[in-house]
Amino acid sequence: MTSLMSLTIALTSNNGFWISRLIQKFRGSFVKVMQVEMNGNNDETYYLFEIISAQNSDNICRELEKEQILRDVRLVKFGRDRIYGSGRAVCSSKCLLKKINCAFLRCITSGVNGEVYWHFVGSNADCRRIMQKLTDNGVLYRVVELSTLKGGNQITGKQELAVKVVLDLGYFDYLKRVNLKHLADLFDLSPATLSEEIRKRLKKILNQYFKNVDSIELLDGYREIEEKHTLLQLHQ
Repeated sequence: MTSLMSLTIALTSNNGFWISRLIQKFRGSFVKVMQVEMNGNNDETYYLFEIISAQNSDNICRELEKEQILRDVRLVKFGRDRIYGSGRAVCSSKCLLKKINCAFLRCITSGVNGEVYWHFVGSNADCRRIMQKLTDNGVLYRVVELSTLKGGNQITGKQELAVKVVLDLGYFDYLKRVNLKHLADLFDLSPATLSEEIRKRLKKILNQYFKNVDSIELLDGYREIEEKHTLLQLHQ
């Protein structure tokens, strides 16, 4: 069985990426792109991202809306320091996504000094191929991490963000502070599809959580409920 590798590369601030421009203008801000999907037919790339910043969120929103490379920008402010957003970009001939196979791109995060970190998951050969393609295309980068992934059934960054967004924006509150239609627009999905995705991701997160829980009280309580459930089924 081929082991999975985790590869993180850092690109310098002169790569022309919109994240680089944003974090250079708003120092101390952190950007995390949790979903990147490229449409090969029209060279468009869809981004779903989170921004954390102590600076004025209104100014950041205005800057994103003015960003020439981004289209159909949708933004939701949460509190004073957090922004969730989505947008589409048309890749130019210099676009990094055109130079490498991004089937294993996990997420993109901002770093210090305007650097942008690209996080990949794949076989050792996949990771080596990505680095070779960057070198062949004259892209300057440095390897931050190249290591073997341990454990299985891990929650992806995309799944983590989806649940975090709906949680932060109040979808699970007793009196919902945001409706499903609004969230679906943010994720560029239909309400029915997003509802199903939320259930799937919550199930995966909870399954992983309880696999890591080692509690005698929990196990005893679970057995008691399980026995009661069996008795109720027999008497139905």
